[in-house]
Amino acid sequence: MPLKPRATQAAASTRFARPPSPKRHRPARPQDNAPAGAHLAMALMLAWLALLAWGAWAQRLPLGLLGVLALLNGVTFFAYALDKSAAQRGAWRTPEQTLHLLALPVQ
Repeated sequence: MPLKPRATQAAASTRFARPPSPKRHRPARPQDNAPAGAHLAMALMLAWLALLAWGAWAQRLPLGLLGVLALLNGVTFFAYALDKSAAQRGAWRTPEQTLHLLALPVQ
């Protein structure tokens, strides 16, 4: 086997010693992880909101009722957010029955 110059031997050994470059990947977008039926659920929620808006505009629903529904929706959202945060921390969680009870009038 013929001897290679030292510079060539060093370059050849470092060429194979380098780790492969990390592949760049794009972060997942929320649409990529959407569960099946998420678009249908969003469409139904928008339809419900449109129905409530029409009821208020046609003066068939009192504005106070819309205010109560909006307040209850905010409380429900906050309760679910607290439960999600507790789940991520491994802390005490809100009982599932309580969350369903809060979500019942909103639906």
